[in-house]
Amino acid sequence: MSDEIVRSHSKRSTTVGFNAAASTTVQRLIATIFGGIIGIVLILLVKNTLGIAVCFLLLVFMAMSMRSLSYSIFTLLLTPAIILLLNMISASGWQIGLWRIFDSLLGGILALLGSYLLFPIWERQQLPTQLEKTIRVNLVYFQQVIANYLHPQQNTSANSINTLRHQAALENANASTAAQRLFSEPRHVQGEIEPVMTLMVYIRGFFSSATTLAEHLREFSGDYQFTELQPLSDTIIQTLENLADALHQRQPPQALPVLDIYLTAVHEQIQQLHSSRLSEIATNSRAFTPTLQAVREQTPLSTELDRIANEITIMHCVINRLQFD
Repeated sequence: MSDEIVRSHSKRSTTVGFNAAASTTVQRLIATIFGGIIGIVLILLVKNTLGIAVCFLLLVFMAMSMRSLSYSIFTLLLTPAIILLLNMISASGWQIGLWRIFDSLLGGILALLGSYLLFPIWERQQLPTQLEKTIRVNLVYFQQVIANYLHPQQNTSANSINTLRHQAALENANASTAAQRLFSEPRHVQGEIEPVMTLMVYIRGFFSSATTLAEHLREFSGDYQFTELQPLSDTIIQTLENLADALHQRQPPQALPVLDIYLTAVHEQIQQLHSSRLSEIATNSRAFTPTLQAVREQTPLSTELDRIANEITIMHCVINRLQFD
């Protein structure tokens, strides 16, 4: 999968939801109130123009220094600076601080009411897009890892896999953050939370399984190959693409393909390997044979394929239950 596709699915949405806007508004209101109090106290304590000018310059300098670190502290420091400046211009006295606080409270309340009643952007409306991105980026990661098992002679560099792993981990974190924002929204907007939580758990489980397979590549020679690995991998990829498409279209996914046929064949081959190894142990238990190597390489692969099949089966059931208005 090309880097362009990965990057396109790793971009975060720039749309600000109601919860994020409300949080910023509340922070600004609280900082403005305390900043207004500081401005009033400075006007009452500092009587000469030079002292007020020095305080103004210090507050502006500190506010600009904190701008990139904390919006709340920036607002807290800038508010008294503005009050001092207005006082120097109009000589309105400490009452101008009260008007500043009152104006900020009124504006903040109107902003909250407007964003809630007129133009709300709820996280539940945006979450399907984020979940789609998360599944697609994890799918790209899995495709690269499983390609190394299918074509070990074309082994991809560890740096490339690590890059895809980092991108998938970042998108998983973005999805978790989006889910947390959903949980903090009003109850009547949230809808049913349990499917979202379950989906997040099993997406992370899929990522962990892909990571286990990626780590196991260090011990994988490719001398032995499951006959059903290719069709099983294709079916897993097809299913995940379908789940991402379902989230994109906000429709139920297609019927889940039958994975048990391929998994049964893999289990039979593993059992044959173990039986052959038991026969070897009866004659020479210390010899390192191709069968022993195959058992060591293929048993973890079989285990993770079972887990992945279970994870995407549950993900399919959960997405089928999700309802996004």
